[in-house]
Amino acid sequence: MGVSFPLLCSCIIRVDFTHISSSRPVNSLCRTHCLITDQELNMADLKADFDKAAEEVKNLATKPADEEMLQVYSLFKQATVGDVNTARPGMFDFTGKAKWDAWEKQKGKSQEDAMKEYIALVGELKGKYGMN
Repeated sequence: MGVSFPLLCSCIIRVDFTHISSSRPVNSLCRTHCLITDQELNMADLKADFDKAAEEVKNLATKPADEEMLQVYSLFKQATVGDVNTARPGMFDFTGKAKWDAWEKQKGKSQEDAMKEYIALVGELKGKYGMN
């Protein structure tokens, strides 16, 4: 019996699950039509998980410690912007300097790795602080 479902590329594909070998993921079936690669599909999944974590961190039951919040901030910035691209804030902007310094420590980390670490950190914080 076949099942129809949409893929990330907006195609609709009908699949008879009894004829799919375990070595060929369903997502790769669309490559013949629209050339979406497994890497692109994995990145789309990662981005969706990252976006979900970014929403969840806003709903923690208790505000995390300042150091944890700096880690959340720095990984978010590295994941969304990449390496720090602004000048360090002035000497009286203590919060801005702390955030900038935390982001600077992420320099050289890929945006994909930063997303993965961000998702893992938010998962830890959810377990530690709970959700609203």
